Amino acid sequence: MGDILFSRKISFPKIPEELDDNVKQYLRSLVVSVEEHNRKIFDTLSEVSNFSTVDIDGGTIDGVTIGGTTAPTVTDLGAVANCDINGGTIDGVNINNSAIGGSTPAAGAFTTLSATGLITATGGQIKFPATQSASADANTLDDYEEGTFTPGISFGNGTTGITYSAQTGYYTKIGNVVLFWIRVVLSNKGSSSGYARVTGLTFTASDPLYGGMSIGFSYNVTFANQMILNLPSNSTTATFYEMTESGGITNLTEGDFSNNSNLMLSGVYKTS
Repeated sequence: MGDILFSRKISFPKIPEELDDNVKQYLRSLVVSVEEHNRKIFDTLSEVSNFSTVDIDGGTIDGVTIGGTTAPTVTDLGAVANCDINGGTIDGVNINNSAIGGSTPAAGAFTTLSATGLITATGGQIKFPATQSASADANTLDDYEEGTFTPGISFGNGTTGITYSAQTGYYTKIGNVVLFWIRVVLSNKGSSSGYARVTGLTFTASDPLYGGMSIGFSYNVTFANQMILNLPSNSTTATFYEMTESGGITNLTEGDFSNNSNLMLSGVYKTS
């Protein structure tokens, strides 16, 4: 198909003077009507002159209804004062029969999504990437993760001969805060000796001052007055201590554990 050219003004032949006055009046009014329709068509086409490709079979542009049943496709959308397309795609994004700019946006990939009101996750889920995209902004939640891990017990950083009847660990990470829950039950404490530690925490601690750990339950573990745990910075291993009423602190060792020691621990700490 060749190009269709439009002009804002149409040239008509001169009306012969010898015609009846009524005929001449009718022809003059017809010329005025045709020129008015031509002007409207020309103005409408001028408004969409910035499209490189336009294929729209439904919706409206600047109040002009585009009829049809086939979903529209718009490529390289130019400057349009008002575009209301109720189906199809724009640059590969499915409009899903919803007006652009409506209260329910079409599905697509957004680098930044801004909203001044409530954002509702109707599907009930918000997904973060597997690898954290860290943010320095204090008001930006940049990570959420939950899962399981396998905790263990070591003595003097050794684990020779240690066996278990239960090893269970759960964690939830929100931003730079880690919450964890642990249950370990020994079936044999092995032959390693030294300071007792719990191993296998999922994330490395960044600062020991911002955390707390508690002993929810212990069985066949001896200690004086109170048992506590300390997780040092740059570590995923916490150390067991006993603290007396006078404030003295001593490390627990393999001698304080039995072949069937049972512990339930929980805590919270800061990571990077």
